Amino acid sequence: MTQRHEFHFHEDEVGQTQVLPIEWWSYCEGEFEALKAHDVIHRVPDGAGWSEMYEFRPADPGLPRLDMTEQRFVALLQPQCRQFDVVESNLAEVDARLGIRAIGFGPSGSAGVIAEVDGDRLAMIWGRLFASQDDERAVLVNLLTALSTDQHLMLVDWPGNEMADLRNHAQLDAYLRGESGRLI
Repeated sequence: MTQRHEFHFHEDEVGQTQVLPIEWWSYCEGEFEALKAHDVIHRVPDGAGWSEMYEFRPADPGLPRLDMTEQRFVALLQPQCRQFDVVESNLAEVDARLGIRAIGFGPSGSAGVIAEVDGDRLAMIWGRLFASQDDERAVLVNLLTALSTDQHLMLVDWPGNEMADLRNHAQLDAYLRGESGRLI
């Protein structure tokens, strides 16, 4: 009997590491600078957070949006590794009432690439990309690279202040090894 392949996450993880079209690169660089300035002004004295929440500035409406169907996401990633049987947040009951559905692929329940599905289109692709072993890291690089087959995409690690081109295998591997420094 095959063991269930599950991915459970906390709602705070969603979008921390996000996949966006490569044309968003300049926008993200600007947001990184704005986040640094916000941090200087609003860092609480004990260093554990901010006194005010940061709100991302609206992106240029002319920037391309993520353009992928659920069917295409599955077709691109299924050859790379097994799809999760369950992708669920700690707010699963609320998500179900709101019609939020997530699917994903990954080498383990602690690392994967996740898509939020809205109808038959993807609303967002994000990931928990902490690979504990070389073979997990290789799977994650292959998953991320496969995503950029049809549309040139990039990875944005908002807390880490890093970006990577999903068509650059070496850059992704260095990022996942924690050896990249700041990629922008």
